[in-house]
Amino acid sequence: FIAEEMTTGWAKLVVEGNLGDEIEISYSEWLDENGKLDLKGLLSVWSFQGRERKPQTDYFILKGGKEEIIAPLFQYKGFRYVRVRVKGSVQIKSATIEVVRAGLEQKGNFECSNSFLNDLHYACKNSLLCNLHSYPSDTPVYEKLGYLADGYLTQEIAHYNYDAIKYYEKWAWDIIDQAKENGYIEQTAPMWDEDKENAPEWSVGILVVPYQIYKLTNDKTLLLACYEKAKKV
Repeated sequence: FIAEEMTTGWAKLVVEGNLGDEIEISYSEWLDENGKLDLKGLLSVWSFQGRERKPQTDYFILKGGKEEIIAPLFQYKGFRYVRVRVKGSVQIKSATIEVVRAGLEQKGNFECSNSFLNDLHYACKNSLLCNLHSYPSDTPVYEKLGYLADGYLTQEIAHYNYDAIKYYEKWAWDIIDQAKENGYIEQTAPMWDEDKENAPEWSVGILVVPYQIYKLTNDKTLLLACYEKAKKV
């Protein structure tokens, strides 16, 4: 089934079946040329630290004997299209899409006489919200990691459109907390647990995120907190 637009969250099914019946739910941003769910461009099988993961597919095994609610408990997906496959005598009684993202209050808006610019602004906001959960992420589809450059490059649009000061203050503390004593700044916050030479386009996030907050609030707290660690970068 199809969501109205690209979104984040998950499909929630109400089903009945027998013990051991299986349900596979896969998510994608697009369809292939045959109208089938396309997972090829989404790292449908992602090899990480010697393990294969399928970040856009969930598997469920029924207890059987009564109505059951099927939905993931520990992760969200980025998608527009959802495919459900079953093995056994599964009956799907209902299927809904639950949208999940940070609950930021809108405080700014943009509108003009050019419909293309209005649509572009809406698409930018939707893309931003799809990546705002516990922290700003690089993609809601597979990695879902708080890469610093991805986060600070979209921080300004968040402040213009939403009441996001507290949200980015929390993320700034995440960045400061994960900075290592030797001056290495992780590329993600929360940390990805790497230890190598700094990449300036990522490491500068320890200064850029607090500075953008300072410009809006005139509060130097985060700049003072990051200063000693930033000097070592």
